Amino acid sequence: MISIYDSAETNFNHNGIVVLSDTLSCPVTEELNGAYGLTLEYPIDTRGKWQHLLEGNIIKADGQLFRIYRKVKVLNAIKVNARHIFFDLLDNFLEDVRPTNLSGSAALDWILAHTQYPHPFVSMSDVGGYDTRYFIRKNLVEAILGDEGIIATWGGELVRDNFIIKLLEARGLDRGVLIAYGKNIQGIEETLDTDGICTRLMPIGRDGLLLPEKYIDSQYIDNYPHPKIKKQEFDIGPEETLGITEEMAIELLREAGTNYMLNGKIDVPDFNYRIDFLELSKTIEYKDYAPLERVYLGDTVTVRHSRLNIDLKAKVIKITKNVLTNRLEKVELGSFKPNIATSTNKEIQNVKKDITQTKSSFQKAVESVTALLASALGGYVVKKPGEILIMDTEDEATAEKVWRWNLNGLGYSGTGIDGPYETAITMDGHIVAGFISGLLGEFVELRASQIILGDDNTGISDDLISSAGDWNDASVVAYQAASDAANAVQKDFGYNNAYITENGLQVKDLIGGEVVTTGNPAPGIYGTRVKKPDGSEVVDLGKFGDDLYGLQAKHEDGSYTRLTSAGLQRLVAGEAKPYQYDTYLLMASTKGLGVGWIDRDWTSEEEDAAKQVWYNGMYVNLPQRFWGKDFQCFLSISAMDIPQGASSGCYVKLEIDSINKALGRIHVVAYNTAYYAADGWVFNGIDFLVTTIL
Repeated sequence: MISIYDSAETNFNHNGIVVLSDTLSCPVTEELNGAYGLTLEYPIDTRGKWQHLLEGNIIKADGQLFRIYRKVKVLNAIKVNARHIFFDLLDNFLEDVRPTNLSGSAALDWILAHTQYPHPFVSMSDVGGYDTRYFIRKNLVEAILGDEGIIATWGGELVRDNFIIKLLEARGLDRGVLIAYGKNIQGIEETLDTDGICTRLMPIGRDGLLLPEKYIDSQYIDNYPHPKIKKQEFDIGPEETLGITEEMAIELLREAGTNYMLNGKIDVPDFNYRIDFLELSKTIEYKDYAPLERVYLGDTVTVRHSRLNIDLKAKVIKITKNVLTNRLEKVELGSFKPNIATSTNKEIQNVKKDITQTKSSFQKAVESVTALLASALGGYVVKKPGEILIMDTEDEATAEKVWRWNLNGLGYSGTGIDGPYETAITMDGHIVAGFISGLLGEFVELRASQIILGDDNTGISDDLISSAGDWNDASVVAYQAASDAANAVQKDFGYNNAYITENGLQVKDLIGGEVVTTGNPAPGIYGTRVKKPDGSEVVDLGKFGDDLYGLQAKHEDGSYTRLTSAGLQRLVAGEAKPYQYDTYLLMASTKGLGVGWIDRDWTSEEEDAAKQVWYNGMYVNLPQRFWGKDFQCFLSISAMDIPQGASSGCYVKLEIDSINKALGRIHVVAYNTAYYAADGWVFNGIDFLVTTIL
C-alpha cells in the first residue's frame, strides 16, 4: 500500500490523506551509503488524489517514508521524485561540533544531539574505534556521508529505517549466493579494471626495514601473465624505549603485509556488475541468476569468474525494487576494498600508545610501593617453628594486620591471623593481589574495556598472560592481546551484536532494533527481557516482581499479559483478569425429576413438598481442570415442553442458584409451570446447555 501524508505530519500509523491505489509505477532505488529515493507516477484521476502529490508532502511506500522534492506533469499523469526521510537532515546544521576521541557509535550520537534545531532522528551503531573529527558549518547528511564525515572516518554501512539511523560494521550477510560469469550476457553489464592489482608485495618498515624474504606473494600470483609487484610502507620498526627489537619489528611487519594483501583485496581487480532482471528474463541464462533476486543491500555475493579463474567477493551496492510487485528490478554488484593500510597503521600506533601508558603506570606503581615500604614504622616479628609472623601487635589474638610466611607461601591479612589472606604468593606460583591484578589487567587489556583475567570467555589465552612476565616482551604481548581482545567483549552474529554489560548479556538486533538482555535487565527484573527500541513492547521471562515468576508481555497500550502459576491473566490498569482459554459444554436436563403435576385437591403441605422438588433443581459437576479456577458459567435453553391451553399462562425459570468454584460444581434450577383449572399446577422439566469458560 502506498499512502500520501501532509508535509507536517508526525504520526504515520494511519493511511494518511489518501491511499494511492492507482499508482502506475513506483521503483525505489537505494545505494549503499548513498542516495535513497523513489520515482512515483500517478494518473490524473477524477477523484483528485493526484492533487496531493505536492512538494514537501510525504509518501509512505514499502514501509518507508519519502519526502517529495520534485513533480512533473507527463501526458495524463504526474511524476514525482522523493528522497528518503533521512535526507530531511540536509536542512539541519552543525555550527561547530567536535566529537573528540569517541567511537563511531558515540560520534554519531554526538552530532545528532548537537544540531541547530531538534529533530526526531535517533541512531544505533556497532562501529567502534576511537577518533576525532571537527564538523564546522556542515549539514547532517554531509557530516555522515561526506568526505571526512562519520563513515569516511570511522567506517560502517548505513541502514536508514525511517527516523532510525543505523550505522553498522556490515549491514548485509553472505547468504551463499554464487553466480558464474564468463561471457557477455544480455541484461548484465560488466566493468573489470585490472589496473592497480598487486600479486607480489614488498612491505617496507621504518628506516628501510625489510623482510628477510623481501616479498609476500598472493594466492592468485599464477592467475596473471606475470607477477604484479608493488611496495607498501608501514610505520613499523625497532623501538628501544618500548622494548621492540628488530626481530619483533620484522614479525610485526610480516603480519601487517599479510593482512594488507588478504584483507585489502589488492590482488583482485576492481569490478562492477549491473543486472537488469527485466532484460535478463529474456535470456536462457536467467535461471542461473535468479538467486540474485533474493539478496539485500550490503549482502556479499560470490562471482565465479571463469576467465580469470578467481572467485570475486562482490557487495550488493545498489538495488532498485518495484514496490507494486515487491520484486527487485535491478541489482548492482561492486568490489569493496577497505583502507587497510590506514587502519593497520592506526592499530599499530594505538598499541604503541597503550604500551607506553601501561609502562608508565607500572613505573608509578613501583615508586608508590617503594615509598610505602620505606616509610614503615613499628610492627612485631614473631618467629615460630616453620613460619614467621609480622604483626601490628605482639599478641596473635589481638593482631589485625598480619604478614604470614611459611613453606607454602607468603600472605597478608587485614583481619587477623585467621585471614582471609587477600594478598598472597603461593609455593606453586599463584599470585593473589588486587594491586598486581590491576596492573596486569591494565597491561593485557590495552584496547578492550571489559576483559577479566582468568576467564575462558575473554578470548585471551593463559599462555599469553603468563608470557607477560618480562616487560621487554610488552609489545608482542600487547599486540596479540589487542588482536584477541577485539573479539573478547563483543561478538558479531550476522545482523546482531552481543555485549557483556553491567546488566548481563545483551544481544542487539541492529536491523530491527530489538534488544535481548539476560541477567538483571531492569530493577526488580531477573531473567531475559526482549524489547523494541522504543520500549513500546517488552517481554520478560523469569522474575518480574515480588513473588512473580513466569512470562509477561507488555502491550503498546500499557497493559500486560502474564503467565504465572496463577494462570494466564491480562493486567489492565493494575487489575488482573483471567484470559478465556478453555471452554466446556455440557447438556443437562431436569425432565423426569419428581412429579409432573400437582393435583388441586392436594393439601397445601403436599403441594409445597412437590414444588420443592423443582425449586431444588440439580447439580452439574465440571471436569477437574476447572476446580479452583475463576471460571464463568452461562445457561441456555435447549428444549422444553410448553403446556397447551393453560388458563393462566406459562412461567419459565432457568438460573444458577449457587457455584462452588473450589470443587467445580454448580446448582441449576430449571423448570416451567402452568396452571390448569382442571388439574392444578403442572411442572415441566427443561433441557439446557451449560457453557463454562475459563
